[in-house]
Amino acid sequence: MQRIGTLGGIFPVNPNTIYPLLRRLEERGFIRGELDESTKRGTTVYHITVPGEERLEIIKTNLRPYLTNLIAAMQRLRREMYGETS
Repeated sequence: MQRIGTLGGIFPVNPNTIYPLLRRLEERGFIRGELDESTKRGTTVYHITVPGEERLEIIKTNLRPYLTNLIAAMQRLRREMYGETS
């Protein structure tokens, strides 16, 4: 959640959303959680699995054209709203 929070504040970080998502990803075999007993609270550390890496590559491939179009649209919107040239 800390890492997501550092992404420019555009993704809301809510434990009520994150933990169910982590459980579903673990149930599907995309991640695995390990209890880190070196912390007082017994923090669970999640690691991506081989099937998770494979699924991530598929997602990244499918998402790239969408992100390219989204970035271009946002740049056009910014230019139109603020009269910027770059």
